[in-house]
Amino acid sequence: MKTNGQLYEQDFYAWVHQQVALLKARQFDALDLDNLIEEVESIARQERHLLWHRLRTLLTHLVAWWGEIPARCIQWECLIATQRHEIQDILDDSPSLAPIALEELAKAWKVVSAQSAAQWFNAAFPAECPWTLTQVLDEHFWPQPETFGPKQKEVRDATVPTLDADHGGVA
Repeated sequence: MKTNGQLYEQDFYAWVHQQVALLKARQFDALDLDNLIEEVESIARQERHLLWHRLRTLLTHLVAWWGEIPARCIQWECLIATQRHEIQDILDDSPSLAPIALEELAKAWKVVSAQSAAQWFNAAFPAECPWTLTQVLDEHFWPQPETFGPKQKEVRDATVPTLDADHGGVA
């Protein structure tokens, strides 16, 4: 029979079922505690990552909805509503993620604003998310047209070389 560690390395699915059976039988001394602890910690990381992923997706859809003014449609609104519900479900299932949601919103915005700046090159996307967590989760909230103003043009050196008529070139 394989040891817990060997089973963990060779057949994760079988290892999980073995750990569940040991827990149900209250055979705590037989548990693969090191790997079990690692896996339980990874569940928490996955929940946090899922929250970040949903927030990033929601922000991406909100920016897209904002940018597609002539082509706004019920499909965008349905996608946005779905993400809002999914995020709310995560927060309802794990209320301790609520304070972390603000950090994840900020991280998600950094990714979304960089991607959006490449797509809507004439719009200025602020470094900080322009919306609160409450706003992005509010089913009645929609980005306003003025949310992302036009980019400021770079000021360049206005010195223009003069043409030297005698030499047919630049002076």
